[in-house]
Amino acid sequence: MKIKATDKVNYPPRWKDYEANVPSGLPHMGFGKDTTVGDVNRFGARYRAAKSFKHADFAVLSDSTAHGYTALIKLQLCYSAFEHLLGCLGWSQKDSEGAIPAGEQDRVMEKLRGIEGHEKFFGAAADHLGGDKGFVEDYLAGKSVNPAALAGAIRHAFAHGKLTPGAGGNDGACPGCCFVLVKFLGVFMDREFVARVSKLDSSYPPE
Repeated sequence: MKIKATDKVNYPPRWKDYEANVPSGLPHMGFGKDTTVGDVNRFGARYRAAKSFKHADFAVLSDSTAHGYTALIKLQLCYSAFEHLLGCLGWSQKDSEGAIPAGEQDRVMEKLRGIEGHEKFFGAAADHLGGDKGFVEDYLAGKSVNPAALAGAIRHAFAHGKLTPGAGGNDGACPGCCFVLVKFLGVFMDREFVARVSKLDSSYPPE
């Protein structure tokens, strides 16, 4: 998605249009019925943090390990923004499946499975999961899985478990897998946010 020159740097596309029309325009955007301007602003802040994060800097780790941690941290930040957006929409993670365009999920699966060592990486993540484990096991069994569910599982295994960049001897698959999921989450968030603000173009034109 192209960013217009009038967009605020590292905020979701059309963020300035959103800001120019709240609070009065919020009910016309199609967010959840209980969503407040503060809720959407918190999503914007999380999105901005994720978008602005470039890399982690460590004193003694190897370049490959640092790159792996960069990817895991980036995924964690992106998933946090994604969770906030779902809350603003009044959706669960399962609800997000219906918003994924036809074929996109399978394309993400193909990209992930094209990364050498992806089975070892996701297998290592599964070893540190509870409720989210089923999504990863389905992926490893060759099924098509909501990429957001995989992203959430990796985030959980990293933030609350023992997942590290080299877990399972994954042959360097960690960064590639994480960045595929980061891309998916970013596109999803941009598309859904723009869809909400675009409702103003017809139903609530700016004054």
